[in-house]
Amino acid sequence: MMYLRLPFISFSDLADSVVLINLPGDNIKRQLVRNRLYDRACSTDNCVICPFGKVGDCTQRGTVYQLRCSVCDEIYIGETGRMLGIRVKEHLAGKRRGSLLTPLGRHRLEGHQGNDFDIECKILAYENEIGARKILEALHIRTKNPGLNNRNECLTITSELLPFIPFCGL
Repeated sequence: MMYLRLPFISFSDLADSVVLINLPGDNIKRQLVRNRLYDRACSTDNCVICPFGKVGDCTQRGTVYQLRCSVCDEIYIGETGRMLGIRVKEHLAGKRRGSLLTPLGRHRLEGHQGNDFDIECKILAYENEIGARKILEALHIRTKNPGLNNRNECLTITSELLPFIPFCGL
C-alpha cells in the first residue's frame, strides 16, 4: 500500500486567497445580447422595406437591393454594406428634397413633374464582401437594365464575366 503525503492547509490561510463568485444563469437579456436577436426586428413605423420582404430585412447589411417606383414601375438597383434601412432612408430624403443628384429625386422631378410617389424595396442578394457585392450589383444592372440607374455608376462587366450571367439565377 502506498501513502501520499499532502501538506496541511488551514482554512485561515485560504481566507485571503479564495474568492466566492456568482455566475448568473442565462436569462433573456443575456441571450439577446449574445445573439443580437433584437437587431433583426423591425421597429420602424411605415417601413418601406419589410412589407415587401421578411420582417427585419431593413436591418440587413451587405445587400444588393432594388427600389421600384409604384407609379411607373421604373427600378433602381444599388448595393450597401450598411443597414439597408439607413441607405433607403437616404434615398427617400433625396426624393423628398427633389435633388437632381439622387436617382429618386431626379425621377420625381423628371418622371413625375415633382409629384410624390411610393417605392417598394426588394433584396436581390446578400454579400458581405464588397468586391463580390459590387460585381453582383453590376450583373443585376446589366441583366435588368434599370431606368433610374446612372450609366456611369455601374462597374464595367468584362467580357470574361458575361458568359456566367445565365448561371447567376438573375
